[in-house]
Amino acid sequence: MQVRGLTVDFDTGPQFVRALHGIDMEIRRGETLGVVGESGCGKSITWLAALGLLGGGARVSGQVLFDGDDLLGMAPRALSTGARRARGAAVGNAVGDVLGVGRQIGEAPRCIADCAAAPHGPRRAADGRVGLAPTRPAVPA
Repeated sequence: MQVRGLTVDFDTGPQFVRALHGIDMEIRRGETLGVVGESGCGKSITWLAALGLLGGGARVSGQVLFDGDDLLGMAPRALSTGARRARGAAVGNAVGDVLGVGRQIGEAPRCIADCAAAPHGPRRAADGRVGLAPTRPAVPA
């Protein structure tokens, strides 16, 4: 999937207000992209716009290419089977994995406690939690 110059403006009545300013990215087959950011920074708007799921009060421009199709402006029935499947999967991921404030606040202390109690040391435990290869001791010079 390639996103080029994705821009979103919302109709506020007297004027349009820009919410996204030219997003560019590429996600290759088999890759996974995690989008993180502050509340209200545009994570969900980016994906809802890319998938053509914003309502009529939004003006979306740019290109969103998937399997050779430009998804912006295409009717759902005109999308390839792969694009429809990706669209459905992305909707579930974009709006389904919400972590409540209480869990977010409690997550850091739990991770610290878990890593501190790890039998092979807190550094290796922390590296493993974020998917890094185990650290090796430095070789003396």
